[in-house]
Amino acid sequence: MNFYETEILDFIELQNLGKDIDIEVDASKWVRLVSERFPFTGSRIAWDRVPNSVVAHLGDGEGEVEFFMNKFRTVVQENSLVGCVVHVGDSLTDFSIAAELRVMEVVLPVMLEVPQHHYLVDRFGKWCMSFSMEGDFGFGFSANLRTELG
Repeated sequence: MNFYETEILDFIELQNLGKDIDIEVDASKWVRLVSERFPFTGSRIAWDRVPNSVVAHLGDGEGEVEFFMNKFRTVVQENSLVGCVVHVGDSLTDFSIAAELRVMEVVLPVMLEVPQHHYLVDRFGKWCMSFSMEGDFGFGFSANLRTELG
């Protein structure tokens, strides 16, 4: 376990959220789900190929975590999102974290401090949010719901 993973797990324990969060050591099935449901260009979702997607970029003078959390809250509210969501990072965290959206909102700021691309995906792959190290935010609903998670 690396420094970043330890920081996240310590925060979860400190906040007494362990009973509300599922951690999977191997996040590969969730990475596969995102890559099957959404088009990619290189290592990032090609939001311009996702119909009706929402994209935004961090402005000058804005804090990255605050910017991302505002986008998270806005998208959740405007799209009436509910249920379980899974967080997957693309490099510095190997595990996935699954929780109800209200719990994820508590843990997400700590995870966003990890310098990697972050993906939040509905556990059925219906929608995804991405948060990039370059300050890019994306959200959209999958147009490709034919594959099953196995």
